[in-house]
Amino acid sequence: MMIYFIVSLLCHRFRDVYERLIQNGKKPGFFQLLATQTVGAVWHGLYPGYIIFFIQSATMIAGSRVLYRWQQASQSSLVKRLLVFVNFAYTLLSLNYSSIGFMVLSLHETVTAYGSVYYSILERLFQ
Repeated sequence: MMIYFIVSLLCHRFRDVYERLIQNGKKPGFFQLLATQTVGAVWHGLYPGYIIFFIQSATMIAGSRVLYRWQQASQSSLVKRLLVFVNFAYTLLSLNYSSIGFMVLSLHETVTAYGSVYYSILERLFQ
């Protein structure tokens, strides 16, 4: 019963935000995705970790879409397989990296965790 409730809330968020931002005759873009993810962050709570996670997930999804388009445009089966692996690795690494903020919630702990892995731009922004 609880799973049905959560799934229906996610579907409503998608329909109410994402689909309403799409203009007639145009494909949805990054702005629609970012707006939907921002609403998701606020829906979870106004913790900095949630906001950072959902904004990073929007950029992750956009990057994954680019890799997928490259994969579909490729004529070589070897390149397609390579891009499938690159997209998988990209998704895995970026989701694991950005989920730190979702777990610890506070800005200081999130930035400290990002700094501990040595590839964070956010650490330099918030110091």
